[in-house]
Amino acid sequence: MLQIIRSRAAAWVAILRESRWYKWVAASVAALSFYDLAVSQVLPTVLADKLPKLRDVIAMSTGFLPWWGWLICFLVVTLIAVSEHAIRVSRVGSSSANLGMVSLQGKDRAHLEVDAPRLHPTKDDRHRVWRANVTNKGPGTAINASMRLLSMEPPPRYGMWSADYPYQVRLVSADGSPQFECQIRAKDTVRFGLMTGWQSGGGEFYTSGLDNRLLDGRLENRIRIEPNEEWVLNYEVVAENADRVEFSIRMFVSADVVMMESAGEHVTRQPLLST
Repeated sequence: MLQIIRSRAAAWVAILRESRWYKWVAASVAALSFYDLAVSQVLPTVLADKLPKLRDVIAMSTGFLPWWGWLICFLVVTLIAVSEHAIRVSRVGSSSANLGMVSLQGKDRAHLEVDAPRLHPTKDDRHRVWRANVTNKGPGTAINASMRLLSMEPPPRYGMWSADYPYQVRLVSADGSPQFECQIRAKDTVRFGLMTGWQSGGGEFYTSGLDNRLLDGRLENRIRIEPNEEWVLNYEVVAENADRVEFSIRMFVSADVVMMESAGEHVTRQPLLST
């Protein structure tokens, strides 16, 4: 309890010290205290007797108000000091928020663009790897940029698909470790791995990379796509200082080949898997 009282008293003292009213009152008390000390202890008796004592000064300056009147005046001064502090703090907070907004709207903003899905060349003809490039047009560095799979329409028929959206899309890293966020400097490009597809020995088509959560310690949650299925995969790319970018990809099977294409204006059909 005593600690709480001390902390609150310290907070009040800190508030009062920031007020010019407090400074004037403190200066007045200090001046009166120095005057009383000088009259009582420093000056010669002959000279000190000719000067009024502190109680006489107080009596002369406060005789027109009772003690409770001066108490009310002290409370009013305290209220003014606290109000002045609150107004000052609110102005500083508002200014900081406005400066932050201006900063994000200026040179610190990033502008992200997503290219159409690309087929990444591999040595293994059975597996086809699809990636998407994200470019930061600048001028600022994109902070904590990431890509997420938001939905699939219609949902896959494969019973093992949990549809626990959103799913983080994995970054293509040099060491192959699982990474999902990065900083993208202005004019730089990073790659996200959309999916990997292959055809099994039994003729079924599978994809992995849509669900990058660990499964038995591995990052391979594969999904089967039927020859008569067609999916629309809806993605978003986000960063702390950039507008969200949304895009969609169509995936379907045609003539025993799984195809992938952008669902936007520029449609480029390319094989994901082939027999």
